[in-house]
Amino acid sequence: MESAVDGAALQQGWNAQVALLRAEGWFRAWRDETYEVCGNATAAPGLCRLERGVFRRYGLRSHAVHLNATTPAGRMWIARRSLAKAIDPGLLDNLVAGGVASGETPALTLRRECAEEAGIPAGLAAQARALTTLHARREEDEGMHDEWLHVHHLVVAEDFVPGNSDGEVAEFVLLDVDEVAAAILDGAFTEDAAAVAAQWLLTR
Repeated sequence: MESAVDGAALQQGWNAQVALLRAEGWFRAWRDETYEVCGNATAAPGLCRLERGVFRRYGLRSHAVHLNATTPAGRMWIARRSLAKAIDPGLLDNLVAGGVASGETPALTLRRECAEEAGIPAGLAAQARALTTLHARREEDEGMHDEWLHVHHLVVAEDFVPGNSDGEVAEFVLLDVDEVAAAILDGAFTEDAAAVAAQWLLTR
């Protein structure tokens, strides 16, 4: 008879292997933040927790929140990723995007990232609507990217101006529909952000 997986033992053994591989330079980005190891689309507690920077190497599935922020006139706020980012530096991104850390729900992550990445106050962030969940899966040079993208939409006032506080954004730009579409086709967005922005274009 098979026994249940001991999450604590799994995490301990896995982290021991991760430490050895990290010393050999296997992981390009190290965040000192953990993700839940789970296979469902709800970001519920999983088998164990691992450093988020190792997920691609092991082909593990993660969760992230993405926010399309648009004005009443139909323009979209876009963030350009900092050149110091380990992944996709300098590419365009959704105004708010971030991984769901261990112990968080997508809703909690969204509120935190809204404040840190775009200076969106809690009251305004609470007006964001959860729209859908997309599944992104592709090979990257450091492994397999496999992630559930929890897509949200928020309408901001015409005079709203985002502000970044975590150093992960180089600049913000406000684009009209045609400019967003052109940027997607030109490959100016990260792949996940392009899918999320396109979702808004297709359903607006």
